[in-house]
Amino acid sequence: MTSYYGGKELAGAFRTVRKNTIQVAEDIPESSYGFVAAPEVRTVARMLTHVAIATRIWEEIHKSA
Repeated sequence: MTSYYGGKELAGAFRTVRKNTIQVAEDIPESSYGFVAAPEVRTVARMLTHVAIATRIWEEIHKSA
């Protein structure tokens, strides 16, 4: 059996992850965004910011190629 995973499936998966990430961010109380789980670890706010902008890295890479 062959399974195809193309652009349509990738886009759907991306939307699902984005939706779930937004839900998690909304579920975390604003007062907890400064929480640090351990030394040298990003705060909750910085981790969410990192996740939000991480997809833009590839756009920047391909612009300069």
